[in-house]
Amino acid sequence: EDMTPESMGAAYYRALLVDRNAAWTKWLDERMAKPGKILLAVGAAHLAGPDSVQVMLAKMGRKVERVQ
Repeated sequence: EDMTPESMGAAYYRALLVDRNAAWTKWLDERMAKPGKILLAVGAAHLAGPDSVQVMLAKMGRKVERVQ
């Protein structure tokens, strides 16, 4: 609920969320260039906020949309 750099500490936030999301984003971008389908499951914290996987993918030019 409160996973912010202020509540977690900047270094921990970066290691736990930002760096991992950046690595997943790079992998996803490379994987989406290949044929086939994949499923990637991550915790909710990786899908929210300005450092989310979706935001990073969108910055790379990938179309990102939420499905329910």
